[in-house]
Amino acid sequence: MLDDQEEIKPKRKRVKYTHNIRHFSAYAHYRIRRKYKEILRNDCAKIINTYFQLAQEDLSLGNKVNFLNKLGNLYLTKEKREVVYNKETGQLYNMLPVNIYDSLKLWRQKPELRGKTFVRYTNEHSNGYVYNLTYELSKAKYKNKNIYRFQFHRKLKEKLRDNIFDKKVDAFLLVKYNNKTE
Repeated sequence: MLDDQEEIKPKRKRVKYTHNIRHFSAYAHYRIRRKYKEILRNDCAKIINTYFQLAQEDLSLGNKVNFLNKLGNLYLTKEKREVVYNKETGQLYNMLPVNIYDSLKLWRQKPELRGKTFVRYTNEHSNGYVYNLTYELSKAKYKNKNIYRFQFHRKLKEKLRDNIFDKKVDAFLLVKYNNKTE
């Protein structure tokens, strides 16, 4: 039992920090202001926003974006997803991505299929490829790499989707090799 004089201290809550362009532009303005006193905060924000828009356009076309000051790379990868038959085991592997919305709709109509049958995307518009945005942390030179993550903006995803449908995008191909020696 606790004494009347002893207090229970509440647990410390984890604070989630989010930094967006406004925070970054204010910091950059503070840093640039030391060396170039004639640059205003609005000018600094315009320069940073223009840089991010150009990087977004490059990335939506499948080009690699290298960040300055050894902050890593951002690039687009693609991976072939298809139905594969293994002759040795006689099993069929379906590696196509699952369409959750249509699967749930099917399961509501037919409850006996729940968890057994899935509706899948065929990705005919991209010849069966699945595209992923990848941030390469191995090139970054800062500490605590595992606490940082990229959250991609909806406009970037929409530009990327439109460019994939228009066949303007070419990305790095991820290939999985078997290590069997024959």
